Amino acid sequence: MSEPKGLLKKNFRLFLLLAVVAAVVYLIARNLSAFGNVLLVIVGFGVMVLVHEFGHFIVAKLSGITVKAFSLGFPPTLVGVLRTEKGYRVRILPGFFRTEEDDKSDGSLLTFTIGRKAQPGETEYRIGLIPLGGYNKILGQEDVKAVETSDDPRSFANKPVGVRMAVIAAGVFFNAISAILIFMIVFLIGIKLIPPVVGGVVPDSPAARAGLKPGDEIVQIGGRSDNLDFRNIVLAALLSGRDEEVTLKAKRGNDTLDFALAAKRMQTARGEMRAFGIDLPISLTIADVSDPCALYRETGLKPGDRIKSANGRDVETYWELEEIVRDAFVPSVTILAERTDPASKKVETIESQIRLNFICAKGRVESEAELSHIYSMVPRLRITAVAPVSRKTRVRSLLGKIKGRLLALLGKESKSKEGAGGGLESGDIILAIGNVKNPTYKEFREVTTEYEEKELPIEVLRMGTDGVEETLTVTVVPKRSEDGKRVVIGILLIPAIDFEHPVVAKTIAAEGGPARLEIPRGASITAVDG
Repeated sequence: MSEPKGLLKKNFRLFLLLAVVAAVVYLIARNLSAFGNVLLVIVGFGVMVLVHEFGHFIVAKLSGITVKAFSLGFPPTLVGVLRTEKGYRVRILPGFFRTEEDDKSDGSLLTFTIGRKAQPGETEYRIGLIPLGGYNKILGQEDVKAVETSDDPRSFANKPVGVRMAVIAAGVFFNAISAILIFMIVFLIGIKLIPPVVGGVVPDSPAARAGLKPGDEIVQIGGRSDNLDFRNIVLAALLSGRDEEVTLKAKRGNDTLDFALAAKRMQTARGEMRAFGIDLPISLTIADVSDPCALYRETGLKPGDRIKSANGRDVETYWELEEIVRDAFVPSVTILAERTDPASKKVETIESQIRLNFICAKGRVESEAELSHIYSMVPRLRITAVAPVSRKTRVRSLLGKIKGRLLALLGKESKSKEGAGGGLESGDIILAIGNVKNPTYKEFREVTTEYEEKELPIEVLRMGTDGVEETLTVTVVPKRSEDGKRVVIGILLIPAIDFEHPVVAKTIAAEGGPARLEIPRGASITAVDG
């Protein structure tokens, strides 16, 4: 066993590096969404430190002080480049594999020289593994230990006090100069702010009860009227006290109206927070999407297309389009959009028939009374789309496959299961989920949560390629969502109800609605008013 132990001892640092890299990759894969925010903080802090160290570096160079190394990032060093007489010497992982038996070697994993002969330099430029800034290695200057005495006139310690003070102060000076330059650039370019316009109103929200409408322009909020943007609306709700009314003035056409709103905790796109229920104004230009091909197949539209009319009526704002769609009790809406060719700049008009989806509930459903219904009759569910697999899910799937193969090599069986859509397709009608026939949206969510990490059979009605509907059973494995708040099965539930078939999933007793009809679950309506 001496040979394996010797191999492990000799390559201990390499194994350690591989273990650290594997751990970092695993943590990133498990927390991919949070990693993006952490990365922004690291980059911002790193740039600030790098500018600081560059100040020391450039002033030291101009002062004739020897700078042995300038590093982007902290050790362990990944790459080092030094100009020599024979060319540029490149060292991969210098010093990382140094051994006690060989003090003369720098222990680089790989060393080679590229380029032509040149005047040798004194500074090695490095890239470190830890991206939190950088550092300088200046002759005669130490931060953590005593300075070695040297007679070299280019040593930091042998320079006049004024020069040393300039080198030390240069870091802070460069930080100040960079901040001034960044602010100048930002103010020259400008920042696009969202105007204080009501893009939409959440039903049964403080804004809806106060009477605000899409298109209203907020001209005053909490007594403030200067330089307003949409952030002022959000902050006014967040910072208001419990049951505290915030006064608003809104311009609607030629009229200015007064409102008083008391914010309440609501579910928003950014999580649960105090809000008025006022949505952002939305552009009529189709935004970039993760799958433009799927967008084109479904709608005939592409990112960059601008909607000009709906059902023959011209629209200039999103709320005008929303109003037309909301009042259109038809299976589809006709959209006219303008598309500009990026090469020729030629503008063409595109006509598209877009199928409308009828939502089965407004937000999260706490009780059956909140389900959408027609005279107490709740239609069946229809899948509108299967959500694309996220990057985090793809990484987890890859790690799961690697784990499965390793377990197979060891003669063990992998127990991991896939948790995506599992064969569900856009347009599928839900006939049963688990043991519940013709489930409502509330029942669908309850059964999905009950079957977390377990195989869940779903019976669906699907249109075949021959135009004939057939009944199929697919199996999915519900999994906890990335935010940990819900159990999902990979379906993008902007929930829709099945209007293509006159089948009643269930009848309910809605508060303030009509009396509950005595119609059994799964019944088909064969006639209405004769």
